[in-house]
Amino acid sequence: MWAVRLSLSAARWVLYLLAMVCVAATIRTEFASPRSSSRSIVVVRSSSDAAERYVALRFARAYLSWSRNPANQENDVAPFISAVAQPGAGLTPAPGTSQQVTWTIVAAERREPAGVRDYTIAADAGGIVHYIAVAVEAGRDGGYSLARYPALIAAPSVQPASALGSPALPAVRNAAVAAVLDRALHNYVDGSGVNLAADLAPGAVVTAIAPGLALQSVQKLAVESARGIVATVTVSDRQGDTFTLDYEVNVAEIGGRWEITQIGP
Repeated sequence: MWAVRLSLSAARWVLYLLAMVCVAATIRTEFASPRSSSRSIVVVRSSSDAAERYVALRFARAYLSWSRNPANQENDVAPFISAVAQPGAGLTPAPGTSQQVTWTIVAAERREPAGVRDYTIAADAGGIVHYIAVAVEAGRDGGYSLARYPALIAAPSVQPASALGSPALPAVRNAAVAAVLDRALHNYVDGSGVNLAADLAPGAVVTAIAPGLALQSVQKLAVESARGIVATVTVSDRQGDTFTLDYEVNVAEIGGRWEITQIGP
């Protein structure tokens, strides 16, 4: 019996010794000199183009604003260009002149090959609206930069609409559908959400309408597709102004009755 106890005690001490060796090895591994790592930093870029637009708008404002000291415009433009580019991005204001941009807005945009996006920026300076093309591209570090010098261009072309109010589309002939649409449009425009809900399908998507409107009449319900209907309505606001507006309404027959699945512009 004494020999058995001695054998068990020895085995226990061997296990203790092995555990201590493992702990020591772990500590040594964790606190040893820094090891090389194959991990890389992944830059996650938003799918939105808001950052590109922001760069284009900021540059347009800095580029077209200057005081009697031309160095001010050069300093404002400097963050957008490299040291080898022309000062002020190539703009030299006439001596003794000044110009300040009061507002800027994106008037048009176009995607080019190789990830470059062209923005047409409308900028108001002293009551004169300038249109400037700014090309922006994404860098490897997740930032955005100018792809080339800007260009002064004409305003985006505007073509008159051939017709409004969907005159070429056929009118809704289903009396049940027309009744639901007329009721839903009144509740939608007048802001009667509780009453509107009675005609909405489960999961219906409804774009919020401007407050303070009242429906005067439904001019036309035109069938745009199998389930899409263009509703031309006349509304008024609290001041008495009247507007002719188009809204798209989708319907579906559910459980033997027509219900609204979507309302929006």
